Amino acid sequence: MESTQLRIIIKGCRNLLPVDGSSTNNNVFCEAFLIEKDGRNRQKSKTKAIRATLNPMWHYSIDYGLIPLDSIGGLIVTVKHSAKFGMKQLELGEVLLTPSDLLDMKLRAADDEWYDIYATEEMEKRGWGNRPLGSIRLAYDTNDANHTASAVQSPMISGGRTQSQASDLRPTRLSMEDDFNPNAIPMLRSHSNIPMLSNLQSMSTFMDDHEPQRELKMLKKFANRYPGRGETWYVISSQWVQHWLEFVTSPNPFDACFPGSISNSLLVQEIGEFLQIRQNLQLKQDFRIIDRDSWKLYRSWYNGGPTITIVIPENIPSVSGWMKTMKLQEQAQIVLT
Repeated sequence: MESTQLRIIIKGCRNLLPVDGSSTNNNVFCEAFLIEKDGRNRQKSKTKAIRATLNPMWHYSIDYGLIPLDSIGGLIVTVKHSAKFGMKQLELGEVLLTPSDLLDMKLRAADDEWYDIYATEEMEKRGWGNRPLGSIRLAYDTNDANHTASAVQSPMISGGRTQSQASDLRPTRLSMEDDFNPNAIPMLRSHSNIPMLSNLQSMSTFMDDHEPQRELKMLKKFANRYPGRGETWYVISSQWVQHWLEFVTSPNPFDACFPGSISNSLLVQEIGEFLQIRQNLQLKQDFRIIDRDSWKLYRSWYNGGPTITIVIPENIPSVSGWMKTMKLQEQAQIVLT
């Protein structure tokens, strides 16, 4: 193989293994390093740790420089839990990309993809080898302006980022997850029906209508709201929210995938002349519930629908317990607007 400029983006993870059975205990970071053909490790690069999430996002770029791919054994990205008070770190899995995988990633740079996470030797010893461990999203960095985190000679600061990366890029990590928050959405991303912003005809008009950083900042104001008894909350497609979240956290919005109109049509079906909620929809996997203010913002920015609401019952012992067992098709209403 010929030498190639190797720049990798660690975008994020989804559906990671919860430490102690609780997503709120996970403090997640990644380590990435090239390995020699004899298995020896080269210098490691490390993301910052993101607290209390199974679905962290970093958009962390690593520049390995010009690499003869036939001289290395591959790239390993390890996902870890950062324990507190000096306790031992826990491995949550790893991905090994061979030189052929890296070349394939570069040739298909626009089609960045999710890679399944596999158990490490340490995890096998703990009996975690047969569990679903989630996946990690990696991509080849084609934006020359972004390759500021050199794995070879850049001066490092806290969390493994370079001075230039810290100052030149937008915020690249996000943790805004609770039981009803749009950061923990297990779904498969599809590129087939989402236009890349770089392919839109009027870029200036688009960015006049959408300010990703501002949208994210405004929605985070409501991220810690919790449903209360008797309140009306709004249902939104998990798949659409995941697309939006990736759009607003992308370092370069012009290379991001535009989420399009809110696609709650994924949650309904036509029965004769009427719309009904689909059967067996799962909280987080298929839908989220959000407060009225969040819904109004999403609708003002992206339109779409239909509007679907649920009313939290008054006479329940626990809202969280009710949410875990409620069936959306029995509780939700489709609002005609």
